[in-house]
Amino acid sequence: IAALPEIYSIETPVRRPKITLPIAAIPETYWIEPPIEQAVLPLPIVASPEFYSIELPARRSVVALPIVAFPAVYQIDLPSGDQHAEEQEAVDLVAEDSDQFTVACPGCKNEYTVPRDAIGESAECECGFVFQIKDNVDAIDTALSFDLVPFPPIVKDRTGERANQPSPNAKESTPVELAETVRNRDQGSDSEEPSWLWVRYMASTLAVIPIAVLIFWGVLQPRAYRVAWEAALERFAAQESTEVIPTVAPVVPSSSANVVPAEEIELASAESREQTQRELSEFLLPVAKIAIELRDQPRLDRPALKRFSGVIESLRDRHQDLTERDLLWLGEQWSSLGERAMNADLASRCYYQASSAYSLLLTVDQTDVSKAFAEEQHQLLFERSREQQRIALIESGRQIR
Repeated sequence: IAALPEIYSIETPVRRPKITLPIAAIPETYWIEPPIEQAVLPLPIVASPEFYSIELPARRSVVALPIVAFPAVYQIDLPSGDQHAEEQEAVDLVAEDSDQFTVACPGCKNEYTVPRDAIGESAECECGFVFQIKDNVDAIDTALSFDLVPFPPIVKDRTGERANQPSPNAKESTPVELAETVRNRDQGSDSEEPSWLWVRYMASTLAVIPIAVLIFWGVLQPRAYRVAWEAALERFAAQESTEVIPTVAPVVPSSSANVVPAEEIELASAESREQTQRELSEFLLPVAKIAIELRDQPRLDRPALKRFSGVIESLRDRHQDLTERDLLWLGEQWSSLGERAMNADLASRCYYQASSAYSLLLTVDQTDVSKAFAEEQHQLLFERSREQQRIALIESGRQIR
């Protein structure tokens, strides 16, 4: 309005400043923005404005907290920057731990932290053991070793009804007099007694017949044959000569014609060993030599097995050069050593090494038949290792007792 703007004027509401709470630590973080409060809105009348005015209901300018005594006492302390960073790192570590778990080597019991994505893959420990990563194997072994029994079933599991059910499960029956009960019982016993006697008689008869037949054929018949044979020999001796013919034991025909000489067996065994050594890789020949020496020992103790595994450990850098024939041979040798191990603990370790050899064999390109055979041997030897490990735990528990 150009003409006389002082006559026509409107006062606009003014926004109040921010109201801070009585908080000592970083108060600028905690504040309340109060609503826009309007004061008296005068009409655009300059002449005697006090007569023409509308008073709007005024709101409280300050938001008071429900604290009467010393609001400065009630304050919020924010953590410092370093403490907040440490707590955030702890939260991140917990999140990372949930994606990882700990697996222990069956050989040296060393523990490694691996991601959960590696479950089912093969891993090699520093001691030379090759094992398959499985989740929580120790917990399964512990549960199987100590024979944990599940919790007994509750009443609802057995009957389908809760124990505190207000209405009873059984229905009320009509009352029966005592005389009627006795009469029914006597009638039932009188009617069933003859049938039960007949069943007992037939059962006893059928049980005696086979026993009598067995006694006749097992005791009387051999004795009768022996008496008749001795009488026939005496009559024949009396007719031919006065000398008594001695009883000659039956002669078993000799099968010496089909027996292979020991020299040929040793020669064939030597030829098979030489053929096996020719099929193996050159760097496995020292291992084959020790395996041949251990064949003569019926029971293998820890030093003997340690000697065999030590030679394999020295060839750790050549594990990637193992062929299909090498892995098959290693699996057979470890399985044979496990059968002749001195105790269950050593047998469990040998079977696990054999299972690891067949597990590595699955990574080699081969036919479907060979792969199925390797998978079967891997599972079989792994179960044997677990079984021997449980036996070793039981034996160690008995020794402690």
